[in-house]
Amino acid sequence: MREGFDTTFSFRISNPSYHCNSMQDVYTMCRSRGADGLAFVIQNQSPTALGEAGKGLGYEGIDNSLAVEFDTFFNYDNLDAYENHISVQTRGWRLSNNANHSFSLASSVRTPELAEGIHTARIKYTPVFDTDASMDPYFTATSWTTEFLQNADAPNGGMPDWGTGIGMMYVYVDNLVDPLFITPLNLDSTLQLNNGKAWVGFTAATGQNHYQVHDMLSWSFTQLYVDPPYDPPPVVNEDGAYTCQSQEDCVHP
Repeated sequence: MREGFDTTFSFRISNPSYHCNSMQDVYTMCRSRGADGLAFVIQNQSPTALGEAGKGLGYEGIDNSLAVEFDTFFNYDNLDAYENHISVQTRGWRLSNNANHSFSLASSVRTPELAEGIHTARIKYTPVFDTDASMDPYFTATSWTTEFLQNADAPNGGMPDWGTGIGMMYVYVDNLVDPLFITPLNLDSTLQLNNGKAWVGFTAATGQNHYQVHDMLSWSFTQLYVDPPYDPPPVVNEDGAYTCQSQEDCVHP
């Protein structure tokens, strides 16, 4: 996982239940997407880790994990953007994952109807930041992204989680050339990997009153073997990874 991956899978969400709301006692609006959706999950808790059902989509509560959710149900208490959306969810390695969109690195409602037909999704992660891709109109970062850029262990004197560098995650649906969105990510420091490795797989969930069928039809997974860039830290008081060549290269507290 640390050196990047490119995975493609096909899925079908079918046989959805109906969800109806009365609008001001005048008319009724019904949807037929069902609930709740599925997720592609990267985790390093255990090979049999499983999270909560319903709005948790099977990944909420898994420690040390990141999920790309394909959500078909609007849970207002999760701050869902819309009932048909895709989102990258993580709370890093310190806290269990959560489906609340307060912990979303990126999301989009610009998706096909997930509960109809067969869809193909592609998720690509590279540890190298592409400045050209950062200019893409669908390059996305959220306020939660800044948690990994400036907080983490910084209050305790350590570097932020992404202080060692940033890569990129690309998410595609049906159109496997133009990404639905691109988001910055350092997977190696967001999660505590096992020598760069983790378990990957899928979860899905339904609720008590709303349901659907989730079928995974195909899956391919390719490791990219891209070396993460490494920049040695600055020398502090002439003690570090290299010798000071000039005063500008050194840090003097």
